[in-house]
Amino acid sequence: MGQLEKLIEKMRRRPPEMRYEEVARVLEAHGFEEVRSSGSHHIFRHPDGRTLTVPKHKGQVVKTTYLRQVLKLLEEEE
Repeated sequence: MGQLEKLIEKMRRRPPEMRYEEVARVLEAHGFEEVRSSGSHHIFRHPDGRTLTVPKHKGQVVKTTYLRQVLKLLEEEE
């Protein structure tokens, strides 16, 4: 199991939060690109038009609510 698969499994275990860099790595590996950021909100867009806003609060963490949104977008892809 590679690093990417381990990060996705970590998301599925629903931790209270994950590091922003890990979430961004998963999104970018699935074709999303960070198109802009406004303050603490980073906007990712996929070539097919799907978008996701990922806020980075309390330093560098992403809350569970947004991790669920990432997993939902990845499941739509499969």
